[in-house]
Amino acid sequence: MTAMDWNDLAARPLSSVGGTSGNARTPHDFLPSSGDQNLMGDLPRWMNQSWNTNAPESSSHGQASETLNFESLEDHLLHHEQSIMTRILHEATEQAIASADAMIEAQLQSAWEKERERWKKEWFGSVVRRHPNRHGALLETNSAAAGLLVAKNDNDPSIETSTRGSTLLALPSLWQPKPADGRLPPTQAPLDIASASAHLQIFQRMENSDRAVNEFLNLLTPQPNIPSSPVDLGYRFAWQLNRDLLRHKRSLTLSPVAQATAALEHLCLNFQSMIANRIRIDQTIAPHHFRNNIANQCMLFCKLLLAGDQQSVWPPVFYCLRCGDAVAALEIYQTTLEPNAAVLQLLMSLAGKQGSLPTVWSPPDTTSHGLIVTPSPADRRSVGDLWENCQYRDRPVDHHEQGVYALLSGVALLPASEGSSVPGLSTIEDYLVGAIWKCLSQPNPAQELENLAATIRDFGPDYFGSPGSGGWDFARPLFLTQQYERALLHLTESGGVNGLLQATHLAYVMITSGVLPRESLSDSIVTSLLVSYAQQLVGAANLGPKASLEYVARIPDRRQARQEVSKIISSTGKIFELVGSISSEGTRVRSESVIDMYFSESEVSMLLAEAAELMLHGNYQQGTSKTHSVGLAAMCYMLAGRYSDVVSQLNQMIAPPEKSDENRTFWLQQVKDFRDTYLSKKTEVLVALERDGAQLLDTNNILVELNKFFIAQQQGQFQEAWSMIDRLNLLPTAQADLGSKERSYQSLDPLVKQSFPAILVASMEMLHGDYRRLKMQVQPNTEGIVRDRLGQIRARASLFVTLAGLVDVAPDEMEKISRLGSLMI
Repeated sequence: MTAMDWNDLAARPLSSVGGTSGNARTPHDFLPSSGDQNLMGDLPRWMNQSWNTNAPESSSHGQASETLNFESLEDHLLHHEQSIMTRILHEATEQAIASADAMIEAQLQSAWEKERERWKKEWFGSVVRRHPNRHGALLETNSAAAGLLVAKNDNDPSIETSTRGSTLLALPSLWQPKPADGRLPPTQAPLDIASASAHLQIFQRMENSDRAVNEFLNLLTPQPNIPSSPVDLGYRFAWQLNRDLLRHKRSLTLSPVAQATAALEHLCLNFQSMIANRIRIDQTIAPHHFRNNIANQCMLFCKLLLAGDQQSVWPPVFYCLRCGDAVAALEIYQTTLEPNAAVLQLLMSLAGKQGSLPTVWSPPDTTSHGLIVTPSPADRRSVGDLWENCQYRDRPVDHHEQGVYALLSGVALLPASEGSSVPGLSTIEDYLVGAIWKCLSQPNPAQELENLAATIRDFGPDYFGSPGSGGWDFARPLFLTQQYERALLHLTESGGVNGLLQATHLAYVMITSGVLPRESLSDSIVTSLLVSYAQQLVGAANLGPKASLEYVARIPDRRQARQEVSKIISSTGKIFELVGSISSEGTRVRSESVIDMYFSESEVSMLLAEAAELMLHGNYQQGTSKTHSVGLAAMCYMLAGRYSDVVSQLNQMIAPPEKSDENRTFWLQQVKDFRDTYLSKKTEVLVALERDGAQLLDTNNILVELNKFFIAQQQGQFQEAWSMIDRLNLLPTAQADLGSKERSYQSLDPLVKQSFPAILVASMEMLHGDYRRLKMQVQPNTEGIVRDRLGQIRARASLFVTLAGLVDVAPDEMEKISRLGSLMI
């Protein structure tokens, strides 16, 4: 750094700062006199106390408080002039110090900003996590985009202060800063159609979980020369963690301890990659010096990090352990001249457990005998004593040495770096490495892991979240502490529709692969995610209902899956696209959609019937008429093989026959087409209806004829109308028919029964019309014939009135029928 150091600047004479002669001043000399309280009051209280506490007593203070006596006016004026000069001197001094301070601060800040950005991009991507630590609260730098945090030892009494024998997972009760407006707002970006399409393609061909995870990772592979966003980094992390969980699942049952082991291995392998990448991009290291072993890489990393200072063995040993490689740590530690016996023994124990595996925490094979490290308690206590002794040394604490002791002993978390961001001791991932490692070293690791999860959960998203992360700043520690449901739901809340995309695919793969037990991720959460995401796809360009169906068809509960598919069919009306077409025999021609892949023929029939019911009860496509929705429902019944329901719907649409309009004409044509297509020849539809729906067909025939009857009656075509009513044989023609016609009425379909009063009224009106017309045509030569015909009309009208009384016609209709009868007496 080329800027002048502050200590050097403060030790120079005042003339070198402000151009005024005099000796070097102390901070106390720059304060106003005790009598000038208005200036002192502008300073923060802590600054007043700090200066007053540290400043030595001076006799000048006592003199300033004494009463001044002047022998002459000249003495008084001279003193006043000196006071003015003193004030001017003080102001010049303050301006000089302020200018120097601003200059140094600007240069320091500029240099640090450049260095920090370089390290941040090379090590951690574009987002660096907060590192909660029991030693103190965290302070953010001025750059909101950087997100780097350093620890400040503020002696907060709420922070756990014991060093041995406790869980040591407590975080400070207050962190600074927090978002001013509370919880971060969810991302409002629209659905990324290209990403959704790419995910759908993987989802459609997903045969096993391993292949799916690898395909999703390939999809998220960073593009050359294109920086990854925090959202991309977080999403890729989750799939990498899934991959590691699957590898551990093949070796053992994924208990909470095993899941923590997989998380720890994931963090260690990521740190290995970070170190390797950092070394590869450094132009000062010759390629032939780079070897693919962790010991060599950690030594080179320390050379870069510590600017060539290789005096201490602790940094490379710590970084080897942070990489999870105890074999490499042992290799380096054995080179020290005076190795500690307990440290050496613990490293040998870990290295023996690791064998040829990439890390101590990798799933076991023939070279490893277990996952959980159980070294000698005595050695752990000895290393724990070394860790505690570090706290009371006179010389500056070596955080790397502290970190080695913390990991090997299992008595403490990793230390937080103070005043700078030290790789391996700066981020939330570093904190979780130390915390999970410590949990797995305890007698009851499962309980310790629960405590760690509660610690992360209690701080909530505001502590971890930052704009632009899409919820991943908080989701990552949740995933790593086995809070999968909470992590997925947080993504949907904070990441908007693209967060929902990510959560849905992660949840489905995790639950179907068996990588997680049902208590860690319930079917109800997976179902909710699948349904919510499917709803987003219905109206999406190039995706639509068919893509939506791909997701709801995979709902774990088959009954609910059918219901959700039914909702999509009923709400979109895309029946043929989703389910298939109808053959000339009236049967369903299977589609190429996922519906036949996930549902049996009987299940398809059930879900189509459910879709039809939804359409009939108003859950049809917005803007669609009721007539159209009923037509779609009939189509669903047809595809479901529910032909009786098809005829039943047609019957309802042509009843009551006495009310005719444009819709009635349409439905009569539909009935004719249906009968011509499927009932005029031997088809499966006709066979099924003759077996199960004969009465419905009879009702359909009656309703069709009644519609024709009322049309002819209303148009005055009485002869044609009488021929139709006579063919139906519903009304009596003689006194002896009354009993049989009453019994026939009781067996009629309700749709016909409800129109029976209208049939009687219409028939009485035709009789009355015939009666009046004949009466006007009476001639002397035909009087006998006409009177006989009039008598027949009166007799039949009397039969209709009697039948109306037998079939319980409503009073108003009965009154109309009786009145018409009385007009023919």
